[in-house]
Amino acid sequence: AINVASYCVTLTKLKSVIRCKRPGLLNRGAEFLEDNARPHTERDKKVHILHLRWRRLGHPAYSPDLAPSDFHLCLH
Repeated sequence: AINVASYCVTLTKLKSVIRCKRPGLLNRGAEFLEDNARPHTERDKKVHILHLRWRRLGHPAYSPDLAPSDFHLCLH
């Protein structure tokens, strides 16, 4: 089972891998899209995302017209 602690460890490992494979990507600012699963919505995880300096793209609750990856385009 995935809990908040294991999810945060995975995100930290992901940042290390990105830093090694695509170093310039993190300098431009990373955007992070996730669904509304319980480990993704907990406060500790949200604080961890801020600590990683990633911008979190919110996932719509349900939208028959938009794919989640396109949802943030409507906010600009």
